[in-house]
Amino acid sequence: MAFPINRNLALKKQTDLERWSNADALEEAWDLRAEMAAELIPAGARVLDLGCGRMALRKFLPPECSYQACDLVARDADTIVCDFNAGAFPIVPAGAADLITLLGVLEYVTDLDGFMAHLRESQCDIVASYCPQDYSAGADRAALGWLNHLTLQELAELFARF
Repeated sequence: MAFPINRNLALKKQTDLERWSNADALEEAWDLRAEMAAELIPAGARVLDLGCGRMALRKFLPPECSYQACDLVARDADTIVCDFNAGAFPIVPAGAADLITLLGVLEYVTDLDGFMAHLRESQCDIVASYCPQDYSAGADRAALGWLNHLTLQELAELFARF
């Protein structure tokens, strides 16, 4: 039996379209996370950036990488637009991407098992960030808009399942 992911389904919410449509809600401080993630990406990788936000990752990628943005709203003319909480997920044709990034995204996904199943189908490597509940005791996760509250152990179990 799988450990339940969402501890309080009554608090489950949908994507906050108003918040993520506002470019001012995308914090410049998050660029540091993108810079750190880029260090894990090999030169020449074809990168699909899910929840791309300010698309900061693009400027930090190693040489010869290709970049495809994906978000709730178009961040440029080439952005793939989809709402993960509505069950949408970009179709990743074989060979179209080597690596998928999820930087500050998983906290906002309501159906983590469904989302992870899509990731597994892509057969791409993943570079992700997540702020586990046991490392964010002082944070008001709900006020931050985070829709799930995994501990590090639960996060490890989620990735192990997929």
